[in-house]
Amino acid sequence: MNRILFVVAHLFFKPKVLFLYFYYMYCRNCSQSELEYKLSQRLRGFLQFCMREVPFYNGKIEMDGDVFEVIDKMPIINKLDIIKNRDVIEVYDPHNNESKTVSTGGSTGEPLVYRLSNSCDQASLALLYRGWSKGGYRLGDKVAVLAGGSLVGKSSTLKSKLISYCLSMRKYSSYGMDDSILEKYAIDMVKWKPKFLRGYPSSIYELAKFVDAERDRFQINLKSIFTTAEMLSSAQRKYIENVFQCPVYDGYGLNDGGLSAFECEFHDGYHIDTERGYLEVVDEGGRRIYGRVGRIVATSFINKATPFVRYDTGDLGVVSQEKCECGSSYPLLKSLEGRVTDMIEFGGFKIGTPVLTVLMGPVLVNKYQFIQESNNCIRVVLSVSDEYEFEVSEKYIENSLRSHLGDIDVVFDYSGGFVLSKSGKHKIAVKGDCFE
Repeated sequence: MNRILFVVAHLFFKPKVLFLYFYYMYCRNCSQSELEYKLSQRLRGFLQFCMREVPFYNGKIEMDGDVFEVIDKMPIINKLDIIKNRDVIEVYDPHNNESKTVSTGGSTGEPLVYRLSNSCDQASLALLYRGWSKGGYRLGDKVAVLAGGSLVGKSSTLKSKLISYCLSMRKYSSYGMDDSILEKYAIDMVKWKPKFLRGYPSSIYELAKFVDAERDRFQINLKSIFTTAEMLSSAQRKYIENVFQCPVYDGYGLNDGGLSAFECEFHDGYHIDTERGYLEVVDEGGRRIYGRVGRIVATSFINKATPFVRYDTGDLGVVSQEKCECGSSYPLLKSLEGRVTDMIEFGGFKIGTPVLTVLMGPVLVNKYQFIQESNNCIRVVLSVSDEYEFEVSEKYIENSLRSHLGDIDVVFDYSGGFVLSKSGKHKIAVKGDCFE
């Protein structure tokens, strides 16, 4: 019955999703050369569209030679460029209802409002289902979603509840979660029996802690867990997998840039979906690089309502030219390293998420956050494991921070007072209230 409702709901609300899903599943068998050819054709067609229809790109595109060399010469744009030039970037016909207005969360500054075409939206959902299939998901399986506004939404309409019911999804908000709320969620999940759980790593980690402490009362049997939107630490992954006795599959998604990438069963990087967008990792000069950390740049070639060409996502990552053990021909995002804006600064010395992630690698903690309280003080908020050695670990963290930032005060906080973004996400590096 679940699968019948699932199919009917898609045919009624998002009719192209099922067709795209089966087409994308077929594409998994393509060779590397076939995937590269399809990608080049999509890119070429999209750039030609931009030349004809988008005033912002007049004179910025020279379609001569290899399309990847063409796009390499184009300037990289950012969120501010789109906000300032929205009137000459958007291709919006008020009489055409095939796109909708959406916005980013704005957790790192001013929210980006843009138009998202229905075709791009449906491709995104089809690719999400394909990504979940790596963890055993089949269309119509029950999925519980535990997250903040970017996945759950701050309000639920009757229509959204009906759609969620038909799609076999049940959404739980991570806002203000305490033991009483977690208890309600756990009771409901036990009754509803979802096969999969999706959400922010920090939210699922809190649920895992609650279930672990109440093992005699709650048995939530899951096949796989899908995490997204935040950095997933190895300690979080290990703990969540141990509590729920199933694998965690991390994913990367960026709706404005048209990017998505998912882990397979080898968990050694993220397979980049090339059907909806083109992902590059570039150095400070805007040149493509492999095997080292750089900025993730996106070109979304399905969303013609607001064309994003070489859009600086603000994310940092590493693209590898190696093939995954699973044999997939899709390119590999070897690792995610956080956001460019997740950075703190003391007297001209800066430290960001990539360095902090490496720094905390040897420390036996489940969750951590660095909060700059003042121009001379940083508070390190920690949720620690049973093996955590307080004196040794604190000395290591303190010395490591001072080696990067100079003679600063380091305060350790074990209260669990983590600061969340407006959309409910956990960030590794944040600035305190005095910097707002």
